[in-house]
Amino acid sequence: MDRFTRLSPLGLQRIRVLDCLGGNNIRAPGYLELPADADIFKVFADYVAQVSRLCAGHAAPLTISLLAAGRLLTGDLAAADVILDHLPDEAFKLDHGAGICVVTPLYVLSVVLPLPAELRNTDCWVAGSADQAALRAWLARHRHELRWIEAEGLYLPRPTERQARSAHTSAGAVARVRHIMACDGAPSHCNSDLIFADGVPAIVIEWSTDSDQPVVTVPLDPEFLHAIDWEDTSYVYDHPIEDPRRLHYSPSIWRRLFY
Repeated sequence: MDRFTRLSPLGLQRIRVLDCLGGNNIRAPGYLELPADADIFKVFADYVAQVSRLCAGHAAPLTISLLAAGRLLTGDLAAADVILDHLPDEAFKLDHGAGICVVTPLYVLSVVLPLPAELRNTDCWVAGSADQAALRAWLARHRHELRWIEAEGLYLPRPTERQARSAHTSAGAVARVRHIMACDGAPSHCNSDLIFADGVPAIVIEWSTDSDQPVVTVPLDPEFLHAIDWEDTSYVYDHPIEDPRRLHYSPSIWRRLFY
């Protein structure tokens, strides 16, 4: 099996961090040798831990942030604080992908956490900004309510004891649900409308523009639907779903790596 195929399960963000640390450059001192038949997620975690130990005490600020992004992508939520502590003094603009490693820690943080829409614009993430304070406050509030989903490389809210399948939701009512949706081959956080049709929950992907009827929906398995107590949603769905509008288009992860 070739190297790209071995690494692909890691997903875009972990591969990008690996690349920025020199893990995919055979001429770099940080090149990652892939052991045969090893768990690729453990290989990545061990690599990040090893580089973190080697750089402890003398790493440049960008390297500190990149290593924190790597640890965040192994389930170490405390690494989010390190990224927030090392936000740039001003927004960095990419030039056709050049400089992607400078903003990679910010991208990782924005992608892996189920942040509200108003806090997801990384162009506003600069040191001393209102967004930095708001992100710290959000993390402090939700830190103990998050769980790591390794396969997708994302954090989801923990469900409360109350299960959605035992909750009574009236027909026609619209709730909100946090879930993971694969689009163009990459999993991402979504906060979507949730309806119940004949007792079956379904996520509404698209509503009609001239009526209140759903146009594109995805039926859900109630076993994976749980109630949560968050400010912007009432449910979380544990199982990733596919965007039915994009099922026939899935560009290579390597084509998307720097774009």
